[in-house]
Order: sequence, then structure tokens, then C-alpha cells
Amino acid sequence: MARIAQMLALALHIARALDEGVVPSFTAVAAQLGVSKQKISALMRLTFLAPDIQEEALSLTTIKGEAITEREVFEQVVCHLAWSEQRAAWRELCSVRNVAVHSPSAEFSHARRTEAR
Repeated sequence: MARIAQMLALALHIARALDEGVVPSFTAVAAQLGVSKQKISALMRLTFLAPDIQEEALSLTTIKGEAITEREVFEQVVCHLAWSEQRAAWRELCSVRNVAVHSPSAEFSHARRTEAR
């Protein structure tokens, strides 16, 4: 699994734990993981990515081309608030890095349309 996928999975796990009251705060999460509150805060910014980008990032199990780094995702994609801008930046980053991404939900939709015929 690509490092960015691991980081996003952790961020989503933390978000769920916070939402469900399993942990009370970023401070508590940071203490449990042995990192700073600032690192947790930065990590949680990944949860603001457009849902389709999250899905594609989580599917990065095999990388073709150069790996997309966390720094690149934060500096070039997460920095945009609008999902349309995030999508454009994500596509550009994947293109520059020659990373083939796919959307599992798009494949599922295609398979369902094919079965319906």
C-alpha cells in the first residue's frame, strides 16, 4: 500500500474515532500515537480531500511511475478548498508522476452497467 494511502486510512480511522467519541481530541490521539498535536492536525487535513480523490488514493496499492509523496499531496492538492481545484491538481500530480490511478466505484458502476445489458 502506498504511503499516502496509509496516511489517509489512518486519518479516516482517527476521524471515525473522534466522531464516535472513542477518543476525545486531537491531543488525546497525539498522546496515544506518540506524535505532536500539530502532526495529527496536519494528517487530518487529508480528510478534506474530495471523496473520489480519497478513493483513488486509497487504491494506490501498486505504483506505476514515481511514488506520490505526502508532501506533494499536501502542497499541491490539499491546499485547495474547492474539490474541483483538488481534482485538477490531483490529475496533474498523477500525470507528472506517471501514476495510474483507478476508482473502484467507477469499476463497480461499469460492471453493473455491463451486467444489465
